Amino acid sequence: MPVLSTFGAIAARGFGWVTQLAATGAGLYAWGNNSVGQLGQGNTTSRSSPVQVGALTAWSKIGSGSDHSVAVKTDGTLWSWGYNGNGNLGLNDTVNRSSPVQVGALTTWTTVFPKGDTTHAIKTDGTLWAWGGGVYGSLGLGNTTGYSSPVQVGALTTWASGGVGPAGFTKAIAIKTDGTLWAWGWGTAHNGADSVNSFDYTVSTPSGGPPGLDKSSPVQIGAATNWSRVASGYLHSLAITTSGALYAWGDHRTGECGQGADLTNPAFYAPSTTTDFCAAYPTDYYSNTAGAIQGYDPTFTICDAAYVTWTYFAPNTSRWGYSSPVQVGALTTWSRVAAGNAFSVAVKTDGTLWAWGYNSNGPLGLGDTASRSSPVQVGALTTWATVACGRFFTLAIKTNGTLWSWGYNGNGELGSGTTANRSSPVQVGTATNWLSTGFSASGNSSFAIRS
Repeated sequence: MPVLSTFGAIAARGFGWVTQLAATGAGLYAWGNNSVGQLGQGNTTSRSSPVQVGALTAWSKIGSGSDHSVAVKTDGTLWSWGYNGNGNLGLNDTVNRSSPVQVGALTTWTTVFPKGDTTHAIKTDGTLWAWGGGVYGSLGLGNTTGYSSPVQVGALTTWASGGVGPAGFTKAIAIKTDGTLWAWGWGTAHNGADSVNSFDYTVSTPSGGPPGLDKSSPVQIGAATNWSRVASGYLHSLAITTSGALYAWGDHRTGECGQGADLTNPAFYAPSTTTDFCAAYPTDYYSNTAGAIQGYDPTFTICDAAYVTWTYFAPNTSRWGYSSPVQVGALTTWSRVAAGNAFSVAVKTDGTLWAWGYNSNGPLGLGDTASRSSPVQVGALTTWATVACGRFFTLAIKTNGTLWSWGYNGNGELGSGTTANRSSPVQVGTATNWLSTGFSASGNSSFAIRS
Protein backbone atom coordinates (compact mmCIF):
# COMPACT_ATOMS: atom_id res chain seq x y z
CA MET A 1 0.00 0.00 0.00
CA PRO A 2 1.32 3.50 -0.79
CA VAL A 3 2.40 5.64 2.11
CA LEU A 4 -0.59 7.75 3.15
CA SER A 5 -0.31 11.28 4.41
CA THR A 6 -1.78 13.24 7.24
CA PHE A 7 -5.34 14.06 6.33
CA GLY A 8 -5.96 17.64 5.49
CA ALA A 9 -9.25 19.22 4.65
CA ILE A 10 -12.41 19.42 2.63
CA ALA A 11 -13.82 22.47 1.06
CA ALA A 12 -15.79 23.60 -1.80
CA ARG A 13 -17.69 26.41 -2.88
CA GLY A 14 -17.23 24.75 -0.87
CA PHE A 15 -14.85 22.25 0.08
CA GLY A 16 -11.07 21.88 -0.18
CA TRP A 17 -9.02 18.87 0.70
CA VAL A 18 -5.44 19.27 1.75
CA THR A 19 -2.80 16.68 1.26
CA GLN A 20 0.86 15.95 1.84
CA LEU A 21 3.16 14.19 -0.59
CA ALA A 22 6.54 12.60 -0.63
CA ALA A 23 9.27 15.06 -1.58
CA THR A 24 9.70 13.62 -5.06
CA GLY A 25 6.89 15.68 -6.54
CA ALA A 26 4.84 14.93 -9.65
CA GLY A 27 2.57 16.36 -12.33
CA LEU A 28 -0.63 18.14 -11.33
CA TYR A 29 -3.92 17.50 -13.17
CA ALA A 30 -7.27 19.29 -12.96
CA TRP A 31 -10.82 18.94 -14.31
CA GLY A 32 -14.36 20.21 -13.75
CA ASN A 33 -15.62 23.76 -13.55
CA ASN A 34 -13.18 26.47 -14.67
CA SER A 35 -15.35 29.59 -14.70
CA VAL A 36 -12.71 31.75 -12.99
CA GLY A 37 -9.56 29.93 -14.02
CA GLN A 38 -9.41 27.58 -11.04
CA LEU A 39 -8.09 24.73 -13.18
CA GLY A 40 -4.89 26.68 -13.90
CA GLN A 41 -5.09 26.28 -17.67
CA GLY A 42 -4.62 29.94 -18.61
CA ASN A 43 -8.27 30.13 -19.67
CA THR A 44 -11.79 29.66 -18.31
CA THR A 45 -12.77 26.57 -20.28
CA SER A 46 -14.22 23.78 -18.15
CA ARG A 47 -12.98 20.21 -18.65
CA SER A 48 -14.66 16.85 -18.08
CA SER A 49 -11.39 14.87 -18.22
CA PRO A 50 -8.06 15.48 -16.44
CA VAL A 51 -5.73 18.04 -18.06
CA GLN A 52 -2.23 18.82 -16.80
CA VAL A 53 -1.56 22.13 -15.05
CA GLY A 54 1.53 23.37 -16.89
CA ALA A 55 4.39 21.06 -17.77
CA LEU A 56 6.18 20.95 -14.43
CA THR A 57 6.44 17.78 -12.37
CA ALA A 58 7.55 19.41 -9.16
CA TRP A 59 4.22 19.65 -7.33
CA SER A 60 4.14 18.41 -3.75
CA LYS A 61 0.78 19.40 -2.22
CA ILE A 62 -2.55 20.67 -3.58
CA GLY A 63 -5.66 22.13 -1.95
CA SER A 64 -8.77 23.77 -3.41
CA GLY A 65 -11.18 26.30 -1.98
CA SER A 66 -14.44 27.56 -3.43
CA ASP A 67 -13.06 28.59 -6.80
CA HIS A 68 -9.37 28.97 -6.08
CA SER A 69 -6.45 26.59 -5.82
CA VAL A 70 -3.27 26.66 -3.75
CA ALA A 71 -0.30 24.33 -4.12
CA VAL A 72 3.21 23.79 -2.77
CA LYS A 73 6.14 22.66 -4.91
CA THR A 74 8.95 20.39 -3.78
CA ASP A 75 11.20 23.44 -3.35
CA GLY A 76 8.83 24.80 -0.67
CA THR A 77 7.43 27.63 -2.81
CA LEU A 78 3.74 28.46 -2.66
CA TRP A 79 1.52 29.00 -5.74
CA SER A 80 -2.10 29.99 -6.24
CA TRP A 81 -4.65 30.64 -9.00
CA GLY A 82 -8.39 31.06 -9.65
CA TYR A 83 -10.87 33.38 -7.97
CA ASN A 84 -9.36 36.22 -5.92
CA GLY A 85 -12.22 38.57 -5.07
CA ASN A 86 -11.42 38.40 -1.35
CA GLY A 87 -7.66 38.19 -1.66
CA ASN A 88 -7.82 34.40 -1.38
CA LEU A 89 -4.73 33.95 -3.56
CA GLY A 90 -2.48 35.84 -1.14
CA LEU A 91 -1.05 38.03 -3.92
CA ASN A 92 -1.83 41.37 -2.26
CA ASP A 93 -4.62 42.18 -4.74
CA THR A 94 -8.06 40.96 -5.78
CA VAL A 95 -7.32 40.09 -9.41
CA ASN A 96 -8.26 36.58 -10.61
CA ARG A 97 -5.53 34.38 -12.11
CA SER A 98 -6.05 31.51 -14.56
CA SER A 99 -2.50 30.15 -14.24
CA PRO A 100 -0.35 29.44 -11.15
CA VAL A 101 1.37 32.53 -9.66
CA GLN A 102 3.95 32.35 -6.88
CA VAL A 103 2.94 33.75 -3.49
CA GLY A 104 5.93 35.74 -2.26
CA ALA A 105 9.45 34.35 -2.51
CA LEU A 106 9.68 32.07 0.53
CA THR A 107 10.68 28.42 0.22
CA THR A 108 9.44 27.34 3.64
CA TRP A 109 5.83 26.37 2.96
CA THR A 110 4.86 22.82 3.83
CA THR A 111 1.07 22.41 4.14
CA VAL A 112 -1.95 24.25 2.70
CA PHE A 113 -5.65 23.99 3.44
CA PRO A 114 -7.77 26.50 1.52
CA LYS A 115 -11.53 26.61 1.95
CA GLY A 116 -14.24 28.78 0.53
CA ASP A 117 -12.68 32.21 0.03
CA THR A 118 -10.00 31.69 2.68
CA THR A 119 -6.60 30.01 2.74
CA HIS A 120 -4.56 28.64 5.63
CA ALA A 121 -1.01 27.37 5.32
CA ILE A 122 1.69 26.03 7.63
CA LYS A 123 5.41 26.67 7.28
CA THR A 124 8.26 24.32 8.08
CA ASP A 125 8.75 26.14 11.39
CA GLY A 126 5.23 25.15 12.52
CA THR A 127 3.72 28.63 12.21
CA LEU A 128 0.19 29.03 10.86
CA TRP A 129 -0.73 31.70 8.29
CA ALA A 130 -4.05 32.87 6.85
CA TRP A 131 -5.46 35.17 4.17
CA GLY A 132 -8.65 35.82 2.19
CA GLY A 133 -12.13 36.63 3.46
CA GLY A 134 -12.45 37.05 7.22
CA VAL A 135 -16.22 36.71 7.69
CA TYR A 136 -17.23 35.06 11.00
CA GLY A 137 -13.58 35.26 12.09
CA SER A 138 -12.74 32.41 9.73
CA LEU A 139 -9.08 33.39 9.42
CA GLY A 140 -8.48 32.98 13.15
CA LEU A 141 -6.84 36.40 13.42
CA GLY A 142 -9.06 37.76 16.21
CA ASN A 143 -11.25 39.83 13.90
CA THR A 144 -13.51 39.59 10.85
CA THR A 145 -11.17 41.53 8.56
CA GLY A 146 -10.09 40.12 5.21
CA TYR A 147 -6.43 40.07 4.12
CA SER A 148 -4.96 39.69 0.64
CA SER A 149 -1.49 38.64 1.86
CA PRO A 150 -0.44 35.96 4.41
CA VAL A 151 -0.82 37.00 8.07
CA GLN A 152 0.41 34.84 10.94
CA VAL A 153 -2.23 33.31 13.22
CA GLY A 154 -0.90 33.95 16.71
CA ALA A 155 2.75 33.27 17.53
CA LEU A 156 2.78 29.51 18.10
CA THR A 157 5.09 27.16 16.20
CA THR A 158 3.18 23.98 16.99
CA TRP A 159 0.69 23.66 14.13
CA ALA A 160 0.77 20.32 12.31
CA SER A 161 -2.19 19.93 9.93
CA GLY A 162 -5.62 21.31 9.24
CA GLY A 163 -9.09 20.74 7.91
CA VAL A 164 -11.64 23.33 6.88
CA GLY A 165 -15.34 23.60 6.15
CA PRO A 166 -17.31 24.78 3.16
CA ALA A 167 -18.31 28.27 2.15
CA GLY A 168 -21.47 29.80 3.58
CA PHE A 169 -20.66 28.66 7.11
CA THR A 170 -16.95 29.37 7.28
CA LYS A 171 -15.11 27.40 9.93
CA ALA A 172 -11.60 26.05 10.26
CA ILE A 173 -10.23 23.10 12.22
CA ALA A 174 -6.60 22.20 12.84
CA ILE A 175 -4.42 19.83 14.84
CA LYS A 176 -1.30 20.83 16.75
CA THR A 177 1.86 18.78 17.17
CA ASP A 178 0.73 17.80 20.67
CA GLY A 179 -2.38 16.10 19.23
CA THR A 180 -4.86 18.72 20.43
CA LEU A 181 -7.75 19.81 18.21
CA TRP A 182 -8.65 23.47 17.60
CA ALA A 183 -11.39 25.35 15.76
CA TRP A 184 -12.40 28.88 14.80
CA GLY A 185 -14.78 30.81 12.57
CA TRP A 186 -18.49 30.33 12.10
CA GLY A 187 -20.38 28.34 14.66
CA THR A 188 -17.42 26.80 16.40
CA ALA A 189 -19.04 27.52 19.76
CA HIS A 190 -21.96 25.29 18.84
CA ASN A 191 -20.07 23.15 16.35
CA GLY A 192 -17.49 21.58 18.57
CA ALA A 193 -15.30 24.22 20.22
CA ASP A 194 -17.37 24.28 23.39
CA SER A 195 -20.81 23.26 24.58
CA VAL A 196 -22.36 26.70 25.07
CA ASN A 197 -26.06 26.58 24.12
CA SER A 198 -25.62 23.13 22.68
CA PHE A 199 -26.33 22.83 18.97
CA ASP A 200 -29.19 25.30 18.58
CA TYR A 201 -28.18 27.93 16.04
CA THR A 202 -26.30 25.56 13.78
CA VAL A 203 -29.51 24.06 12.47
CA SER A 204 -32.16 26.65 13.26
CA THR A 205 -30.95 29.91 11.77
CA PRO A 206 -29.34 30.63 8.40
CA SER A 207 -27.20 33.36 9.93
CA GLY A 208 -25.31 30.92 12.09
CA GLY A 209 -26.60 32.41 15.32
CA PRO A 210 -25.51 35.47 17.31
CA PRO A 211 -22.02 36.78 16.40
CA GLY A 212 -20.94 36.10 19.95
CA LEU A 213 -21.03 32.39 19.24
CA ASP A 214 -18.50 32.68 16.43
CA LYS A 215 -14.84 32.35 17.33
CA SER A 216 -12.33 34.63 15.60
CA SER A 217 -9.34 32.98 17.28
CA PRO A 218 -8.49 29.28 17.72
CA VAL A 219 -10.36 27.55 20.57
CA GLN A 220 -9.52 24.04 21.76
CA ILE A 221 -12.09 21.27 21.25
CA GLY A 222 -12.13 19.22 24.44
CA ALA A 223 -8.93 18.19 26.20
CA ALA A 224 -7.88 15.11 24.22
CA THR A 225 -4.33 14.96 22.88
CA ASN A 226 -4.69 12.02 20.51
CA TRP A 227 -6.24 13.55 17.37
CA SER A 228 -4.52 12.58 14.13
CA ARG A 229 -6.80 13.49 11.19
CA VAL A 230 -9.72 15.84 10.68
CA ALA A 231 -12.27 16.67 7.97
CA SER A 232 -15.00 19.29 7.84
CA GLY A 233 -18.20 19.30 5.81
CA TYR A 234 -20.90 21.89 5.29
CA LEU A 235 -22.33 21.81 8.81
CA HIS A 236 -20.55 18.82 10.34
CA SER A 237 -17.01 17.75 11.16
CA LEU A 238 -15.16 14.45 11.53
CA ALA A 239 -11.92 13.41 13.21
CA ILE A 240 -9.90 10.25 13.78
CA THR A 241 -7.78 9.55 16.86
CA THR A 242 -4.36 7.93 16.90
CA SER A 243 -6.07 4.72 18.05
CA GLY A 244 -8.29 4.64 14.96
CA ALA A 245 -11.56 5.75 16.58
CA LEU A 246 -13.81 7.98 14.45
CA TYR A 247 -15.76 10.92 15.90
CA ALA A 248 -18.32 13.33 14.40
CA TRP A 249 -20.12 16.47 15.51
CA GLY A 250 -22.38 19.16 14.06
CA ASP A 251 -25.48 18.75 11.90
CA HIS A 252 -27.04 15.28 11.67
CA ARG A 253 -30.30 16.05 9.88
CA THR A 254 -29.38 13.89 6.90
CA GLY A 255 -27.32 11.35 8.81
CA GLU A 256 -23.89 12.86 8.17
CA CYS A 257 -22.68 12.23 11.74
CA GLY A 258 -23.30 8.51 11.31
CA GLN A 259 -25.26 8.12 14.54
CA GLY A 260 -28.17 6.18 13.04
CA ALA A 261 -30.81 8.51 14.48
CA ASP A 262 -34.30 9.23 13.21
CA LEU A 263 -33.74 11.86 10.52
CA THR A 264 -37.34 13.13 10.49
CA ASN A 265 -38.04 13.62 14.18
CA PRO A 266 -39.16 17.25 14.76
CA ALA A 267 -39.16 16.99 18.56
CA PHE A 268 -36.85 19.94 19.11
CA TYR A 269 -38.06 22.30 16.40
CA ALA A 270 -41.25 24.20 15.61
CA PRO A 271 -41.84 25.24 11.98
CA SER A 272 -42.68 28.83 11.08
CA THR A 273 -43.82 30.07 7.68
CA THR A 274 -41.48 32.31 5.72
CA THR A 275 -41.76 34.00 2.34
CA ASP A 276 -38.19 34.56 1.20
CA PHE A 277 -36.04 32.19 3.25
CA CYS A 278 -34.16 30.69 0.32
CA ALA A 279 -34.10 33.89 -1.69
CA ALA A 280 -32.67 35.88 1.19
CA TYR A 281 -30.17 33.25 2.17
CA PRO A 282 -29.18 30.25 0.02
CA THR A 283 -29.77 27.51 2.52
CA ASP A 284 -31.05 24.27 1.10
CA TYR A 285 -32.84 22.56 3.98
CA TYR A 286 -36.61 22.58 4.28
CA SER A 287 -39.47 21.04 6.27
CA ASN A 288 -43.22 20.91 5.75
CA THR A 289 -45.75 22.88 7.79
CA ALA A 290 -46.17 19.96 10.19
CA GLY A 291 -42.46 19.86 10.83
CA ALA A 292 -42.45 16.13 10.10
CA ILE A 293 -40.51 16.12 6.85
CA GLN A 294 -37.04 17.44 6.30
CA GLY A 295 -34.87 17.21 3.25
CA TYR A 296 -32.28 18.79 1.07
CA ASP A 297 -33.06 20.96 -1.94
CA PRO A 298 -29.86 22.03 -3.76
CA THR A 299 -31.85 23.37 -6.75
CA PHE A 300 -34.23 25.37 -4.51
CA THR A 301 -37.22 23.80 -6.28
CA ILE A 302 -39.02 23.18 -3.00
CA CYS A 303 -37.79 26.35 -1.35
CA ASP A 304 -39.03 28.53 -4.21
CA ALA A 305 -42.49 26.98 -3.99
CA ALA A 306 -43.59 26.66 -0.37
CA TYR A 307 -41.38 26.11 2.60
CA VAL A 308 -40.81 26.86 6.25
CA THR A 309 -37.78 27.05 8.47
CA TRP A 310 -37.14 25.65 11.92
CA THR A 311 -37.29 27.65 15.12
CA TYR A 312 -35.24 26.25 17.99
CA PHE A 313 -37.04 26.01 21.32
CA ALA A 314 -35.36 23.44 23.58
CA PRO A 315 -31.91 22.00 24.32
CA ASN A 316 -31.03 19.34 21.81
CA THR A 317 -29.84 16.04 23.21
CA SER A 318 -30.24 13.78 20.19
CA ARG A 319 -31.07 13.32 16.53
CA TRP A 320 -30.60 16.76 15.02
CA GLY A 321 -27.00 17.41 15.86
CA TYR A 322 -24.13 17.20 18.31
CA SER A 323 -22.25 20.08 19.90
CA SER A 324 -19.17 18.02 20.75
CA PRO A 325 -17.51 14.95 19.21
CA VAL A 326 -19.47 11.67 19.46
CA GLN A 327 -17.94 8.35 18.41
CA VAL A 328 -19.17 6.75 15.19
CA GLY A 329 -19.74 3.17 16.27
CA ALA A 330 -17.25 1.43 18.54
CA LEU A 331 -14.60 0.33 16.05
CA THR A 332 -11.03 1.59 16.15
CA THR A 333 -10.12 0.61 12.61
CA TRP A 334 -10.67 3.87 10.77
CA SER A 335 -7.80 5.13 8.61
CA ARG A 336 -8.98 8.02 6.39
CA VAL A 337 -12.07 10.23 6.42
CA ALA A 338 -13.55 12.95 4.19
CA ALA A 339 -16.68 15.09 4.37
CA GLY A 340 -18.90 16.49 1.63
CA ASN A 341 -21.78 18.91 1.79
CA ALA A 342 -23.93 16.70 4.03
CA PHE A 343 -22.31 13.30 3.73
CA SER A 344 -19.22 11.45 4.93
CA VAL A 345 -16.89 8.84 3.40
CA ALA A 346 -14.15 6.90 5.18
CA VAL A 347 -11.62 4.11 4.69
CA LYS A 348 -10.80 1.46 7.30
CA THR A 349 -7.41 -0.08 7.97
CA ASP A 350 -8.53 -3.22 6.11
CA GLY A 351 -8.95 -1.18 2.91
CA THR A 352 -12.75 -1.23 2.91
CA LEU A 353 -14.71 1.90 1.98
CA TRP A 354 -17.72 3.20 3.93
CA ALA A 355 -20.18 6.07 3.39
CA TRP A 356 -23.20 7.70 5.06
CA GLY A 357 -25.33 10.86 4.97
CA TYR A 358 -27.17 12.67 2.20
CA ASN A 359 -27.17 10.81 -1.11
CA SER A 360 -29.44 12.58 -3.61
CA ASN A 361 -26.79 12.65 -6.37
CA GLY A 362 -25.18 9.35 -5.43
CA PRO A 363 -22.04 10.65 -3.62
CA LEU A 364 -22.15 7.64 -1.26
CA GLY A 365 -21.31 5.32 -4.16
CA LEU A 366 -23.90 2.74 -3.10
CA GLY A 367 -25.63 2.44 -6.49
CA ASP A 368 -28.71 4.40 -5.43
CA THR A 369 -29.77 7.82 -4.13
CA ALA A 370 -31.09 6.80 -0.71
CA SER A 371 -29.54 8.58 2.28
CA ARG A 372 -28.01 6.60 5.16
CA SER A 373 -27.64 7.62 8.80
CA SER A 374 -25.00 4.99 9.68
CA PRO A 375 -21.86 3.84 7.82
CA VAL A 376 -22.58 1.43 4.95
CA GLN A 377 -19.83 -0.41 3.06
CA VAL A 378 -19.29 0.60 -0.55
CA GLY A 379 -18.94 -2.67 -2.44
CA ALA A 380 -16.76 -5.48 -1.07
CA LEU A 381 -13.27 -4.40 -2.14
CA THR A 382 -10.41 -4.12 0.34
CA THR A 383 -8.13 -2.07 -1.92
CA TRP A 384 -9.15 1.51 -1.13
CA ALA A 385 -6.36 3.84 0.02
CA THR A 386 -7.90 7.25 0.63
CA VAL A 387 -10.80 9.57 -0.24
CA ALA A 388 -11.70 13.22 -0.85
CA CYS A 389 -15.14 14.80 -1.15
CA GLY A 390 -16.44 17.74 -3.14
CA ARG A 391 -19.76 19.38 -2.49
CA PHE A 392 -21.86 16.58 -3.99
CA PHE A 393 -19.27 14.08 -5.25
CA THR A 394 -16.46 11.80 -4.10
CA LEU A 395 -12.97 10.91 -5.34
CA ALA A 396 -11.00 7.90 -4.16
CA ILE A 397 -7.69 6.24 -4.96
CA LYS A 398 -7.02 2.51 -4.68
CA THR A 399 -3.82 0.86 -3.54
CA ASN A 400 -3.00 0.07 -7.20
CA GLY A 401 -2.82 3.79 -8.01
CA THR A 402 -6.11 3.99 -9.93
CA LEU A 403 -8.44 6.96 -9.42
CA TRP A 404 -12.21 6.59 -9.04
CA SER A 405 -15.12 9.03 -8.77
CA TRP A 406 -18.89 9.11 -8.26
CA GLY A 407 -21.77 11.46 -7.42
CA TYR A 408 -22.83 14.73 -9.03
CA ASN A 409 -21.15 15.50 -12.36
CA GLY A 410 -22.86 18.55 -13.85
CA ASN A 411 -19.52 20.33 -14.33
CA GLY A 412 -17.46 17.30 -15.31
CA GLU A 413 -15.97 17.05 -11.83
CA LEU A 414 -15.91 13.25 -11.99
CA GLY A 415 -13.37 13.34 -14.83
CA SER A 416 -15.30 10.70 -16.76
CA GLY A 417 -15.43 12.69 -20.03
CA THR A 418 -19.16 13.30 -19.59
CA THR A 419 -21.47 15.28 -17.32
CA ALA A 420 -23.62 12.32 -16.29
CA ASN A 421 -24.04 11.63 -12.58
CA ARG A 422 -22.80 8.29 -11.23
CA SER A 423 -24.04 6.55 -8.08
CA SER A 424 -21.28 3.90 -8.11
CA PRO A 425 -17.49 4.26 -8.42
CA VAL A 426 -16.24 4.81 -11.99
CA GLN A 427 -12.55 4.79 -12.89
CA VAL A 428 -11.03 8.07 -14.09
CA GLY A 429 -9.01 7.12 -17.17
CA THR A 430 -6.64 4.17 -17.11
CA ALA A 431 -3.62 5.58 -15.29
CA THR A 432 -2.26 3.61 -12.34
CA ASN A 433 0.13 6.22 -10.97
CA TRP A 434 -2.19 8.57 -9.09
CA LEU A 435 -0.67 9.42 -5.72
CA SER A 436 -2.91 8.63 -2.77
CA THR A 437 -1.37 11.55 -0.93
CA GLY A 438 -2.10 14.21 -3.51
CA PHE A 439 -5.63 15.04 -4.60
CA SER A 440 -8.31 17.57 -3.80
CA ALA A 441 -12.03 18.08 -4.42
CA SER A 442 -13.68 21.48 -4.34
CA GLY A 443 -17.30 22.45 -4.97
CA ASN A 444 -17.26 21.40 -8.61
CA SER A 445 -13.62 21.01 -9.59
CA SER A 446 -11.09 18.24 -8.98
CA PHE A 447 -7.30 18.04 -8.69
CA ALA A 448 -4.89 15.14 -8.46
CA ILE A 449 -1.14 14.59 -8.62
CA ARG A 450 0.32 11.81 -10.73
CA SER A 451 3.84 10.45 -10.62
